[in-house]
Amino acid sequence: MSELPVKVKVQESASQVVYTDAVLINGNPLGFVLNFGQWAPEEPGLVRVYSRVGMSPNHLKLLSQLLSQNVQAYEERFGEMVVAEDRAANLTHEKNSTDTRLANYLTDPDNAIARRYVVTVRGTFEDAEAERMIAGIDGLRASSVVIRKRSLRETHLIIELVEGKNREIRRMLEALGHPVTKLMRVAFGPIELGGLQPGEWRDVGRAEITEITEATEFTTKQRRERRRTK
Repeated sequence: MSELPVKVKVQESASQVVYTDAVLINGNPLGFVLNFGQWAPEEPGLVRVYSRVGMSPNHLKLLSQLLSQNVQAYEERFGEMVVAEDRAANLTHEKNSTDTRLANYLTDPDNAIARRYVVTVRGTFEDAEAERMIAGIDGLRASSVVIRKRSLRETHLIIELVEGKNREIRRMLEALGHPVTKLMRVAFGPIELGGLQPGEWRDVGRAEITEITEATEFTTKQRRERRRTK
């Protein structure tokens, strides 16, 4: 927020990092209060607030711009982040993982771990269009496209990607003339969203981690060998 060199001194009261999956914002003409907290899994609808920050309207707008820039830079490097529209869960968030190395492993493009999405688009989506997505559109490609249900009004799809890029699914479907009306990631490799409801989370078991690493180990080695021989 300043062009001058910035030195940071973390006060003892602010030295503890608390992961946040809920932000409540209250505003009036004088300013805003941001309440950072976590959903309480034992009581749906309850947010436990751990930190409160007050900001002027101008500073909040500047913060929103800086966040947008950082999100864009992140997605350009690591792929699109999908926000569940009706069930809050981010399967690669470090809060939901017992090991930060697992999050890095899941998002490494070399490992080609399938991300599965449930998608609704406008209009009738044809089999030939699914084949085009698998073949590739403007450098973007789906590994699998399954048509669950279609009508003149909309079509329901299950789409899998192995390398997430910025807005990859939306860009391919828009190129085919089918705007996305709903998109939700439901699985990351063998880790599935299942019956988790908004604000709920679960630990990833060691057996699931082993299943992921063993399933991708051979493919990853092949990809790296091919790059070295080029």
